[in-house]
Amino acid sequence: MLKPQTPAQAIEQAEMILSVVESLVGSKEDLHDVRGDELAMLLSMVREILTNVTK
Repeated sequence: MLKPQTPAQAIEQAEMILSVVESLVGSKEDLHDVRGDELAMLLSMVREILTNVTK
């Protein structure tokens, strides 16, 4: 999926995805309007990035 070159790039990607999650949640009047699969996908991307960095 995402193949960061360096730890710094990986952290930058993770921060970008987290900002997308924050804006997605923040743009909804009620958190129940956020689709769980959207959040799950974005958070799994962050988890994958951070796992690759810490290897």
